[in-house]
Amino acid sequence: MQTHGRAGRATGTALIVSVVNQRPHDLFFYGRPAEMLRGKVDPPGCWLDASAVLVRQYRLGLRFWYLACTPRFKMRQCNA
Repeated sequence: MQTHGRAGRATGTALIVSVVNQRPHDLFFYGRPAEMLRGKVDPPGCWLDASAVLVRQYRLGLRFWYLACTPRFKMRQCNA
């Protein structure tokens, strides 16, 4: 689940609780955790040459900076 993958990102610690259904498929895999976890797990990739992602993040940062420094929204002191 995505929520399990994001657990602990802010603080570094997390408690994850799973609810197991009483279906044969679920019981088969939860009953054999070593088999389920065995094997190589490749970390997700990060491509710094993904220019579309970088441009989107840059524009979003500019938008947040603009909103934070606009008198109407004035969230903090801004030095240009």
